[in-house]
Amino acid sequence: MHVLTIICFALLAASAPRPMVPHLGLQSSVPAKGDTVREALREMQLTFTQAIELRYTQVTTVSTRGDTLPGSLEESGSEQRAVLVRLAEPLTDGGFTVTWRTAGADGHVVSGNFGFTVVGVRPVAPVDSGRPPTGYRLPPEHQVPPEHREVVDVNLRAAAVATRWLNYALILVLTGGVAFWSILTHKAAALGQEYVQSAWAVMRWTLVLAAIASLLLAVLRLALQSSALHGAQATWDMNLLVSMVTDTRWGQGWLLVVSGAIVLLIGSVNSNVIHGLARAVAAAGVAFLVIGSPLAGHAAAVEKWQIGSIAIDGLHVLAAGLWIGTLACVLFIGLPIALRISAYTSLAVLVRAFSSLALVATGTVVLTGSISAIVHLTRISELWQTDYGQTLGLKLLAVAGTGATGIYNWRRVQPVLGTEISTVRLRRSATIELTLALLVLLATAFLVAMPTP
Repeated sequence: MHVLTIICFALLAASAPRPMVPHLGLQSSVPAKGDTVREALREMQLTFTQAIELRYTQVTTVSTRGDTLPGSLEESGSEQRAVLVRLAEPLTDGGFTVTWRTAGADGHVVSGNFGFTVVGVRPVAPVDSGRPPTGYRLPPEHQVPPEHREVVDVNLRAAAVATRWLNYALILVLTGGVAFWSILTHKAAALGQEYVQSAWAVMRWTLVLAAIASLLLAVLRLALQSSALHGAQATWDMNLLVSMVTDTRWGQGWLLVVSGAIVLLIGSVNSNVIHGLARAVAAAGVAFLVIGSPLAGHAAAVEKWQIGSIAIDGLHVLAAGLWIGTLACVLFIGLPIALRISAYTSLAVLVRAFSSLALVATGTVVLTGSISAIVHLTRISELWQTDYGQTLGLKLLAVAGTGATGIYNWRRVQPVLGTEISTVRLRRSATIELTLALLVLLATAFLVAMPTP
């Protein structure tokens, strides 16, 4: 029943009408792609679907001879969606390729190119470049210099996807770790002192190491983002780094995630399991994490409903952490300790407490995910007609599989817990559930960077 609910929510979300929230891209240009211009061209205008960051915008004009033509770039209009390219000299007869590259509020770098020709406008003075003249037709794609072809999306490179996936995994572990800490505290009497102290000793260092790993990963994320926006040679330019971190949504999200990891580290490193203030500090760190995470995704690029979109995505991350992150703690901390000290009854108490939390968290994941699908898909056919939709479809299948395994654990495994045999059985089914959840995270790492339909 719960699996059918997940699928129905997804299908309804994909088929429901929604306001257009296009992903950042080139909406139009003057001249347009493939145009034939019959007058001396002194300026060009590029208009994008969303507001852009002018400082991260580059427009290069190249002739069929391979000459890069000088010009200046300035903002056009009041909505920060258009740029005007003023050429140092007017374009005359020939074919030209315009390559553009820009970034929006979410820090996502997009790029592309288009070509046009100028006909019937003779140069004022012949230019002898030592190369034979060309005709008016645009060159075939293979003859365009590599640096002026469609640029590969840097956000989908292996290093970027892997870093994003690991970042999400650490956020879920930290969120679930604090939830696991709370269960140990509130169920301490039923769990037993030996089990609680043993589990907390491992959980404490798990939180500490995960927070440190998150901080180290933040350095790599900063380098990858700076390289994407500024170029490899300017990756560690301090002036550019400071501007990127303080003046962009991505940078603000990065600061929140780093702050959250530091706060979590402070709350975990010198505390015991019943320390209420330390747990409250750690919970505040989780709040920073789940608020900062959406600022590097599509939610930050939504213009009219940005606060609501960021809140929905943040709630989605929080619920996923409470479900999957806590499951990981049960599987890798709570269960092995139960086997080691033969505390099978304690494990049953722990799993029942987690199941109640997981049911609420799963429903929240489905609801918030459905709302996000409504925002980013216009019709159900986009689930199989677009790269974004196909990746989303794979994520939905993995979510359904994860949910189905969780229901099996809840209905079949949990009621008979209390023995070594049932504990081993739980380990097998919970491992499957967590593996599917990691596939969900991988799909999410791709979806965050992919253009929506």
